[in-house]
Amino acid sequence: MNPTFDDNQLSIEVHILDFKGDIYGKTLEILFIEKLRDEKKFNGPAELIV
Repeated sequence: MNPTFDDNQLSIEVHILDFKGDIYGKTLEILFIEKLRDEKKFNGPAELIV
């Protein structure tokens, strides 16, 4: 879910380390190794910028 933007559609954010390529629109197989963190609601997009 994306609670900061009130989006209730399930999605997954995946970090692919040491990869350079264009995989937009491709089908991926994702193996879950560990959960990094729980969802967190921010007060707006500005809080997401590091």
